[in-house]
Amino acid sequence: MGLVSALLLFAMLELPNNLGERLEALRVEETPRIVVVDVAEQKAAFFAGRQPKGIYTVSTGKNGTGQRIGSNRTPLGWHRIKRKIGAGLPLGAIFESREFTGRVWTPPAKDGQERPKEEGETGPAAESDLITSRIFWLEGVEEGVNRGQDAQGNVVDSFQRYIYFHGTNHEEDLGKPASRGCVRMFNADIVALFDLAQEGDLVLIVEKGFFPAKTGEAGDEKSSQTER
Repeated sequence: MGLVSALLLFAMLELPNNLGERLEALRVEETPRIVVVDVAEQKAAFFAGRQPKGIYTVSTGKNGTGQRIGSNRTPLGWHRIKRKIGAGLPLGAIFESREFTGRVWTPPAKDGQERPKEEGETGPAAESDLITSRIFWLEGVEEGVNRGQDAQGNVVDSFQRYIYFHGTNHEEDLGKPASRGCVRMFNADIVALFDLAQEGDLVLIVEKGFFPAKTGEAGDEKSSQTER
């Protein structure tokens, strides 16, 4: 996406007109900062003071969207950032069960050759599905939708499902659905967003319609577009 296109997109982005009404119905207070994910466009936007400040390429669930535990689908609706994990760790830090393993992922060499496996790493590096750099652990705020259980008694709780924003070792798949339900980001982007967003900030995940269609072919961006 060129500079002119990015500026035009910034100018077109705005939060939903019924934002206040919807949050009031949920008994949720609007936060100064809000993140919105558009699954169809595989993009996320960061707002501060209701103004767009950053646009990021993401990857949501390969299985599509859905609320139930065990579905490996990305949950829709309003969430908040319950926990931020990874402050001060190096770019590419590898997590297991939200704990830093002491290992750091580095991208493959530009010549396309696979990097050597790090000590203690199992399986081919290209096949491993790592959680890297930073984590936002999401909590749903819509009872029966992404919090607690639905009307049929199925667990739909995003926090219990361990739904995160996180860095990935599969940056080549960003821009298309490829995750197990989480929202993957470029490592540099999740680190930058980590420094902007705060615990308690709201996150809205929508199926489609937030970004003007079409903002670009999936996978055509190698980094975020941010307002400077």
